[in-house]
Amino acid sequence: MRTIDTLPKQPEARVEIVQVQGAALGGIASVTAKTTPEAMCSILYQTPNGLLATADTLFMHPADEQGSVSWRWVISRDSRTGAGRVKVNCNGAEATADLPIG
Repeated sequence: MRTIDTLPKQPEARVEIVQVQGAALGGIASVTAKTTPEAMCSILYQTPNGLLATADTLFMHPADEQGSVSWRWVISRDSRTGAGRVKVNCNGAEATADLPIG
């Protein structure tokens, strides 16, 4: 019989953003992070206007067996140029980075 004490323990959460590629308006931005293998990760992108982006490709998905996870999305032509921000969350661990737009 399984009890709380016999459930497998999750590895301690960690995440580091290892690559940030900004883009011009209408271009493709990307972010790559390194985390615990197969951790579930999500990303938030705040535009230079201060709005949270809702691109279809900014969804939660698992890191691969080596702990790598990436996202790519198109920067809206309606955005402003300047510094956007990204926040990656993997199993509760978070990392943030600036994302240059323009």
